[in-house]
Amino acid sequence: MKKKGNGGMKVKMALLLVASLSIICCTTTSGYVSLTTEIGSLYKFGYISELLKYGGSASLYGMHVEIFQLIGEAGIKMLGEGEIEKLTDVEKSRLFVITYAVSSSLLESVVTISFFDYKSTRPLLNCTGASCWGFPAIDIPAAKKHALQQMRLALKLQ
Repeated sequence: MKKKGNGGMKVKMALLLVASLSIICCTTTSGYVSLTTEIGSLYKFGYISELLKYGGSASLYGMHVEIFQLIGEAGIKMLGEGEIEKLTDVEKSRLFVITYAVSSSLLESVVTISFFDYKSTRPLLNCTGASCWGFPAIDIPAAKKHALQQMRLALKLQ
């Protein structure tokens, strides 16, 4: 006589474990705004800083363009480095700087987009996206997508 196996139960438990981990671990986003008003009402100009490089990740090559476009959709004029010198002090008081970076490990990938006041360097906005599937080729684009979604929400573009 053959004993009835418990293989079906083991498969169900394994699927339940994978589903639970996927729900808990797959993606997260966060963002905070340190101002009580909209960035668009205080700032007229934006600039993407090259000081913090994105680490050479091929997944982030297009991020500069995507950030540039989102800021433009918010009605803020994006400037190049040479254009900042031409601004008056009053105009510089309405300028913010954007930096972005990525960190990636086997556990998680995180993309952060940060906004700072040009004159005071005070933080204005931080948008972070994270993904933890364990595959950087999947995690970095997912984290980037979530950080850009946070930025879109913060700029009230949705």
